Amino acid sequence: MPVLKIVNKNNISIFISIIDNKNRQIYRYNKHIYANITYNRDKMRIFLIFFLLLLPITFTFAEPPALRAAAGEGSAPVRLEYRYVPGTKFRILSEVSANVYVNDILSHTAELLNKISVEILAEENGVGTLSAVLEMSERGSAEGLSDIGAFATYEITERYEAIFQQDRFGNQIVSRDSFIPTVRNIPVFPDRELRPGDRWTGEGAEVHDFRRSFNIPDPYGFPVSVEYQYLGKDETGLYHLISINYTVNHRVNFPPWEQHTPAYMRLVGITGGTNQIMKWDNIRGRPFSYSEEFNFIFEFASGDRMRFSGRAQAEVIDAEDLDKDRMVEEIRDLGIDAEKVPEGVRITIEDIQFLPDSTILADREGEKLEKIIEVLRNHPNHDLLIIGHTALAGTAEGRRMLSTQRARAIAEFILASGVRTERQVKIEGRGADEPIASNATAEGRQRNRRVEIIILEN
Repeated sequence: MPVLKIVNKNNISIFISIIDNKNRQIYRYNKHIYANITYNRDKMRIFLIFFLLLLPITFTFAEPPALRAAAGEGSAPVRLEYRYVPGTKFRILSEVSANVYVNDILSHTAELLNKISVEILAEENGVGTLSAVLEMSERGSAEGLSDIGAFATYEITERYEAIFQQDRFGNQIVSRDSFIPTVRNIPVFPDRELRPGDRWTGEGAEVHDFRRSFNIPDPYGFPVSVEYQYLGKDETGLYHLISINYTVNHRVNFPPWEQHTPAYMRLVGITGGTNQIMKWDNIRGRPFSYSEEFNFIFEFASGDRMRFSGRAQAEVIDAEDLDKDRMVEEIRDLGIDAEKVPEGVRITIEDIQFLPDSTILADREGEKLEKIIEVLRNHPNHDLLIIGHTALAGTAEGRRMLSTQRARAIAEFILASGVRTERQVKIEGRGADEPIASNATAEGRQRNRRVEIIILEN
């Protein structure tokens, strides 16, 4: 869950599945949601990430001065519509801050960062074909931070991919088996000129991934109502202001075979909405920015309620060309392994060494990273994905946690150098799922204990 509205809305799946799979023992003693939150606040934050993908992400673009001058002034009638330029690549960063209430008692505040990487593949008769990859991230919990501990890095928790189409009015054509975009047909424009104060309405849709929540294998969708108003141009005269009010009032119907689900886990209703002001760039035919306030309530069959209230905003960053061949050569000249991959350039640090029983890097690893930092300093506009890997030892969960912690240690070392900001760096722990050598030998296990730094093209 691009030129367009790729909305970053998803669902409650992780929270529900965690309660079901890992915390049922807790519920035997604490039947109410608030009791569960008291003991499992971190797990609630995991749920929150998927809920906060219920919030829209719009596209913003930096425009050249020539286009700014061409935008014009005044409040003459205007026809708003989307436009598509094949080959365009960009990424959308959405920052969300939300308060979480359980039965009207504040549980915690969460900060989330979500990124959509977009490419416009084609355009024909005003219809664009777009590819999108959505990555959802949250800051690491306090107990998950490395021993360096100076930064709260963002960990990727979920990834979705899709190809779909959208016409010049904003109507989308999406495969029935696609989970993104999760908010569809928002915004849409009427086929007429608009003056300040003009209003129109549209029917959008929410589509959710309830596979892990309720064992519903297909995308779960329902309609939503949207009210729009054209407010005229902003104070610069460059962009058109649009008010978007979006409401949800949905009752969840469980299939008969799921009626045995405990009441404290069975979602029965979602209500609430968002109030958004969008700046629309009609020269480029896409949003420039947005700011939003939201409030949603999730109701369970037990009578318990969870409320999410907060603010969101987004920006779009144009993809900067990455000379992969030159960068690989530059890194290899430093004696460090690097190769081209579809996402960008991958640097691999094998047999990564930490101090015993910790995630503090050994001195010689710091020396390697200092060389890599000098390369990164020359390419400041490319985000990083840092992936930790382990050898096949211990439990799957233990390997995942260790690989995540060690990826975080590398991320924090880089962040401490100042060559990247926190929102430019994401981490992911993959345990022993992607070995590059046999785990049957000591040499192979050494190679598998590695950290990869991917310099991302988009």
